[in-house]
Amino acid sequence: MFELGYFAGHLGRGRVCLLRKRNVEIPSDLYGVLYIDLDPSDGWRAKLVQEMNAAKLDFDVNRMFG
Repeated sequence: MFELGYFAGHLGRGRVCLLRKRNVEIPSDLYGVLYIDLDPSDGWRAKLVQEMNAAKLDFDVNRMFG
């Protein structure tokens, strides 16, 4: 969690996306940070790619999930 707080503070809340596993509680100091729930059907991957595209990040999906 320390590193997460560091990146949220350093990059800004609008530039951080959390991947949340099951019902892990989001700490109150990270409210306002976008998070995507990991699901068994891997729908989170499409959501993550959508958010990265919206942020205009240059990335290769095949390298991310290949």
